[in-house]
Amino acid sequence: MNKKAIVFGGSGQDGSYMCKLLLKKNYKIINVTRNIKKKFNHEKIKIKKNISQKKIDIYNKNEIKKLIVNSKCDEIYFFSGQPSPLKSQILSYETITSNIIPVYYILEILRDLKKKIKFFNSSSCEIFSSSKKKKNEKSEMLPYNPYGLSKLITLYFTKFYREQYKIKCFSAVFFHHESILRNKNFLIPKIINAAKKISLDKKKKLHLGNINTIKDWGWAPEYMDLIYKIMQKKKFDDFVIGTGKSVSIKYVLQYVFKKYNLNWKDFVVIDKKYFRINDINESRAEISKIKYFLKWSPKFYIEDVIDKLILNEI
Repeated sequence: MNKKAIVFGGSGQDGSYMCKLLLKKNYKIINVTRNIKKKFNHEKIKIKKNISQKKIDIYNKNEIKKLIVNSKCDEIYFFSGQPSPLKSQILSYETITSNIIPVYYILEILRDLKKKIKFFNSSSCEIFSSSKKKKNEKSEMLPYNPYGLSKLITLYFTKFYREQYKIKCFSAVFFHHESILRNKNFLIPKIINAAKKISLDKKKKLHLGNINTIKDWGWAPEYMDLIYKIMQKKKFDDFVIGTGKSVSIKYVLQYVFKKYNLNWKDFVVIDKKYFRINDINESRAEISKIKYFLKWSPKFYIEDVIDKLILNEI
């Protein structure tokens, strides 16, 4: 009998790749989405099989419970909620409520149902403080924005329900990860698109903020594969997921522009209006726990990610 999964936020970057992976594993999938007509991401990564699309009120516990009970699902994946750290400074209420309330309701429902339904919660490296030290599961957690705060709270929720009520649930603390589904306004797609345009018109410029910011960038499909493998385990825990390699935006500029035979220094303008208040200047992942747990090492580092984005690989 085929397994069944509910994917909250199954039309976004991570949710779309998770749907694609689950389809390969012959799952029946329900995608819970805010916009039931939003199928562009699925089409872009060539998801051809039919996925049941559901639009429900994620702030209504009874609707969520009805969906879970009627679906007879085996697994639930949560990728939903307001996803932008930058926008969370303005949309603080939406960010907090959309990321926290549905996760709390799902965990409460699983506790009440007393069924062996497995649950995954997506967390973020935005939960950590800014420092040069690599971050692991025991590092200081000090969010700088409402998004990071919301992700920290759901991390603790998930841990609490796992330890106190024996719910089969876990969180992944994702460091930055990219794919062709990333919005063009995100940093790396923005740099690549600018370099392409500048290679055709040398008069164009790229305006950026702090290019000395350091981040750990990985490949989104690879991370979704990890989540699926953890979900199949009997013992659950929370994991930091990244590549273990961090580079500066300056390095990314140099690598991308070199691909187009350009010197980035000739075309990049440092503009103070793009500097972010309360941004995490250094983001470094320490991934020994997930490497040991799954006997895994990253296949794709920042250079591979950039190459794949330039080639438009899925």
